[in-house]
Amino acid sequence: MTNKMKWNAELYDNKHSFVFQYGESVLELLDIKPGEQILDLGCGTGHLTKQIKDHGAEVTGIDASAEMIEKAEKEFPMLILKLLTGLTSISIKPLTPYFQTQLCIGCTRLMML
Repeated sequence: MTNKMKWNAELYDNKHSFVFQYGESVLELLDIKPGEQILDLGCGTGHLTKQIKDHGAEVTGIDASAEMIEKAEKEFPMLILKLLTGLTSISIKPLTPYFQTQLCIGCTRLMML
């Protein structure tokens, strides 16, 4: 299964920033510890991923949209970001044992792919 959906990363940041802004309140609940390994599923343009890193975590952001990852890499070159194609719950399962926390604020967007 290949991702045929295109995302406009600029439009996402300008008109749908509520998605990552909503996720900011989740950071308090996570109680992030320095060095904690966190997987940010559906990282979009990387705004929340950057905030997680700023809290001291070792965070990896993944997204199924090349456009989103490209924008995130330009804006936040210090982040570890990965593009996933053919995203399914099966393809994510092998990643999860390596992370203490998995966060998916943008999962509803990923489910549409």
